[in-house]
Amino acid sequence: MLARRFPVTLLLALLAACDPPGSERLPDPDAPLAVPQDLYAEVNGVRLHYLDWEGSGDLMLFLPGPTQTAHTFLEVAPAFVDRFRVMALTHRGHGASHQSEADYDIATLVDDVLAFIQAVEADRVVLVAHSLSGLLLPDLARRLGSRVRALVFLDAVYDWSTIWDTPPTGSVHRYFSPSEEAYASREALDNWWRERFPALWGPTWRAMLRAQMYLGHDGRLHLQLAEQDLLRFIEISSAGTSYQDLRPPVLVVLSDDSEVEYEYPAAPSDSLRTWSREFHV
Repeated sequence: MLARRFPVTLLLALLAACDPPGSERLPDPDAPLAVPQDLYAEVNGVRLHYLDWEGSGDLMLFLPGPTQTAHTFLEVAPAFVDRFRVMALTHRGHGASHQSEADYDIATLVDDVLAFIQAVEADRVVLVAHSLSGLLLPDLARRLGSRVRALVFLDAVYDWSTIWDTPPTGSVHRYFSPSEEAYASREALDNWWRERFPALWGPTWRAMLRAQMYLGHDGRLHLQLAEQDLLRFIEISSAGTSYQDLRPPVLVVLSDDSEVEYEYPAAPSDSLRTWSREFHV
């Protein structure tokens, strides 16, 4: 069963349309965005948040990485509404989705996605996964069979067991963890991320932070995803998955880490915007 809620208050002017294939100009990272209405689906025993850009055709479903939400794709997703019905799903424990007290694993998240696809009555689907959500795609492809039109891995194909180094003190965790002072206010947190990732900062990142965080009784910001759940996500990712015997067409988009000095690939770069203009199935 699908449920609707009041429109998001952060409703900005419509995102400028992406350039046609072959154009060299990338979308303006400072261009205003349109944030779709918050929607909710009661699936697999939980209430999951999602965004719907509508469009027509087969479903293109975006799946965000850990700590992130459907808002991660605000800039990329609208580029496909002329060819697909476009949605993005927020995993359980994240953002406005159900805050589960029980441990969850890859199988649970796969079941959530399958139940969501059934709830929105999608026949064929293009699955687009960022980061650790790429671990879900092989099982989803096997269980959906011929209903999967294509798989897209956005900075999501690695030997995860070799990446994480003793969380939460490892270099990866430290690189992406704001300072304690940054949680004093939304402005302070915005400034921290703007300084850490100046090339990526913009309305998409700001909207994603709003969806990730809540204001606690102590007057400070807190991540919706509990620390123990994040560590659980990292733990199950270390087991990896098998990418063998994938039958649908597969596209892998890697990040550009040429200007980042740490042990893990950088956050997705302009290659994702380029992909949004050129992807055809």
